[in-house]
Amino acid sequence: MPKYHRILIIMLLINSANLYAESSGLVNENLLMDLPLPSGDWDVYQGQEKGSDLLETRWVSKKSDDMVQMFVMYKTPNGDVKKAKAVDNAIGRENCNKMFESEVISDKAQNGYQQLTWYTLCKTKGEFYSKAIHKSIAGHDSMYEFKRIFRSEPSVSEWETWLEYTSTIKVCDSRLPDQACPEGLERVK
Repeated sequence: MPKYHRILIIMLLINSANLYAESSGLVNENLLMDLPLPSGDWDVYQGQEKGSDLLETRWVSKKSDDMVQMFVMYKTPNGDVKKAKAVDNAIGRENCNKMFESEVISDKAQNGYQQLTWYTLCKTKGEFYSKAIHKSIAGHDSMYEFKRIFRSEPSVSEWETWLEYTSTIKVCDSRLPDQACPEGLERVK
């Protein structure tokens, strides 16, 4: 069974934001994300406001305030991953009045797509804490942003598990032979 058997495929057809099953293979640009998530017990929600080009999938921990988010910004070709980080950092600096850190983990292209992976650490005087792993990918059709947010200090093992998981999230495109999607994948609901 291929590694990506249980994978989330977000189909990016023009004017389409649906997750759906089809056994004929992948078409156009797709986000590849292993499921289930590597650890935790999650409730999942997905939403897109009518007329919006932003699709959010959110996993909320059943046991803590932890969260995972995946944003797909349709009609945002060749987005700027450094700008995504700058916007996120500006919000962090504004809100994290006790401490804010941000550091790049990886800026190496993945499957021919520009990506940026970084972490942030936020503490407020009101004792709010978050440590997050972020990944932005600039697709040819859309922009993708992943966040794994910890509301308390993760163990070294848990942090490493999520760093490894984040490194596997990628984009492929069946229209481009050098960025083609892996053989044998099917879309999932």
